[in-house]
Amino acid sequence: MAANGVILLNAHSIGSAFSDRWWVPPAEMLEAVRPGSAQVKILAVQRGPAGEADLWEARAVWLDVTARTAEELGGIVVGSDLEVDGYEEGDELTVGLDRVFDVAFLDADGEPLGNVERARFAVGKTVLVGITVLSADGDPIERRSFAGTVEGFEVSHGIELRLTDGTAYRLPPDPRALREAPPGEYRLRAGGNPVVDPDYLATWSVQQGAESRSAPGPRGFEPPG
Repeated sequence: MAANGVILLNAHSIGSAFSDRWWVPPAEMLEAVRPGSAQVKILAVQRGPAGEADLWEARAVWLDVTARTAEELGGIVVGSDLEVDGYEEGDELTVGLDRVFDVAFLDADGEPLGNVERARFAVGKTVLVGITVLSADGDPIERRSFAGTVEGFEVSHGIELRLTDGTAYRLPPDPRALREAPPGEYRLRAGGNPVVDPDYLATWSVQQGAESRSAPGPRGFEPPG
């Protein structure tokens, strides 16, 4: 069930309307999802005063799948960008298969694998990357941002980018970090030319002495509006 005042977006409808940008899992991938084998992403958005929902205000909620029927999946929230009741880590949620926007299958240790199909769909598309470097104590000490075009993806290497200055850059092998970008002009806080209508945003926090991790929200750039 959805939390009060929240709409769960329909992946099929959005995938059809934005087929050049929005990847959604094919039927055969959804069929392979079984309890204990995968995590799935839904998109949730707060309902407006007139009952409307703004696609670009939607936030990702990831579920660890614990049950399924022919048309629904049950799961436990393991990550959420939406801070509302009913979407906190550990909460239980049941959703229709038509609400699933992404799938990450689990390895033998229960860790999510990179979705190769989703990553390869992004090849040729523009990504605006924001990185926050944290001290060992968790304090931000540096922010940087840049744009590039996805050139390829390998589970063992990562997401390969070609930056606007022609240099190569490699992001961690986690396509879950690619978030569809609201259209508009993004100004880089470090200066330089703005980035107009990127396909995806990818924001990361990197703590000194620890692994990098994806983190929601802009880092090193100002969103449009």
